[in-house]
Amino acid sequence: MEMRYKTVLFDLDGTIVDSSPGIFNSLKYALTEMEREIPDEKTLRKFLGPPLEYSFTEFCGFSAEDSQIAANTYRKRYKDICVTDAALFDGVYDMLERLKAAGIILALATTKPIHFANQVIAGFGIDGFFTAVCGGEPSGRSCSKEDIIRNALRLCGNPELSSAVMVGDRLYDIDGAKSVGIDSIGVLYGYGSREELETAGATHIVSSAEEIVKIVN
Repeated sequence: MEMRYKTVLFDLDGTIVDSSPGIFNSLKYALTEMEREIPDEKTLRKFLGPPLEYSFTEFCGFSAEDSQIAANTYRKRYKDICVTDAALFDGVYDMLERLKAAGIILALATTKPIHFANQVIAGFGIDGFFTAVCGGEPSGRSCSKEDIIRNALRLCGNPELSSAVMVGDRLYDIDGAKSVGIDSIGVLYGYGSREELETAGATHIVSSAEEIVKIVN
């Protein structure tokens, strides 16, 4: 029986790793350094997914200039804790191992700056699973999820769109996949909700990494 998908792209935060402790710690550090009020947990959780500069502007009301300062301050702290204050989600290592062994091409497609993405996957010993790693620019300048997905597909040899799928936990992952023209798998163990993923139009929705393996092949 032919496998359903031959190329699988993964978001990082909320899909491969639970990076929320390091993200929250770094947000609090940046806001404290800027002598700004730390918002409630509900607002902090909104930072899990979209680009950082956008989040400071949208969720904290910062000017573009202050958002850039806050993002730079955040990254100064985050670089030291991005691995120690994170953990692989249950079953993720086994999932990647099984998909790779089945001959499926795996790639990372994240808006996290690429140097942080590489640092995280190397820290957890999963960098060898990925044919391509695509992320935001090292400067931190925002890149759209659509552009990152397109770049990942290019680096994977431009597969037929019907044979590729994007795995992620937030609406940004699903919207990016739809814009490019590939299917998507929304994961419920990350930072998004079923309602968010259904509203965005995820092709599949799963509760565990094991279910991703079943869908792919």
